[in-house]
This record gives sequence, structure tokens and C-alpha cells, in this order.
Amino acid sequence: SMRTAATEMAENETAQILATLDGAANTVVGGASLTVANLTRGIQYLGDNDFKPRVLLIGPEVLNDIQTLSAFSDASQYGGADMQKNGFVGRIFGMDVYEITPNASTLAAATQSRRAYILDPSQAFCVVEKRPVSVEEYDDATNDLQGAVITQRIGFSLIRSAAVCLITTT
Repeated sequence: SMRTAATEMAENETAQILATLDGAANTVVGGASLTVANLTRGIQYLGDNDFKPRVLLIGPEVLNDIQTLSAFSDASQYGGADMQKNGFVGRIFGMDVYEITPNASTLAAATQSRRAYILDPSQAFCVVEKRPVSVEEYDDATNDLQGAVITQRIGFSLIRSAAVCLITTT
């Protein structure tokens, strides 16, 4: 279906973005789960290089780690009840948080699920689009079929690798 095709196109873009971000100059190796210290060290790496950490991309396992950190779920520490109300913190330390699907990565899903990326999106990477998503419908009357061919030409490049920090957990 068209919905499935659109999902495949989006996952292809996600895989290319993640592969690009894996070239991060800064890395933090965490333990079995993400810690607040892992996040703050990643933020410091960007700050040390005069970049602004604005986005945190996380896999599902890292989301689980964040949801169990009392710093983000305990109102007496966090100062709010967002985690309890919504199940997720939309911003952490001033960064917008986005969960990524590990199935869109070129890495094994279990590996991608345990990764997080802190980045300054205005400085980290660029997107070059040669041909936007195009849909070409066709009819095959002989076989009583209708369909569409969906294509796109797009590329990604890391601009400033120091504007990205890759955090891995085990």
C-alpha cells in the first residue's frame, strides 16, 4: 500500500541519517543503561566545541532507561509530572527528544535501540535532495493491476562531526 511505501521511504532516510551521525567525533560509552552523567558528558562535549546541544535522538531501550531515571520521573527531583502524565519527557536539559525506530538502521535493531545522539542540528549534518519523493502511478489493464512507483534521490553528509555526540550503552 501507499502507507507502507511511505514508511519504507521514511525508514530509508532515517537509516541514512543514523549512519551519518555514527561519524560523531565525540563518543560516550555508558554501562548497562543510560545515566544522567552520560547525558551531561555528551552535552559538555558539544559545549567544549562551541556547539549548542538542541536535539537528543534515542532508541527504545534508551527511552526505557530515561523513564526509569528518578531525575526525570520523580516530581520532587524533576520538578514536574510530565513523565507520569505523558509517559515521556519532551525536553531534557533544553534538548528536544525524539525516539527513533531501531528497525530503520543499518545496524542490528538491538544495537541501535541502545544508542543515543546529542546534536546541534544546525551544524551537524546536511541533506541534499536531487529529486524529491515522486510518485508515478501506472495501470496494467492486461493483468487488472494498478500501482505506483515511488522514487527519491537524497544524500546526507556530516558537516561538523564535533557537533554530534554518540552515546552507546550495552
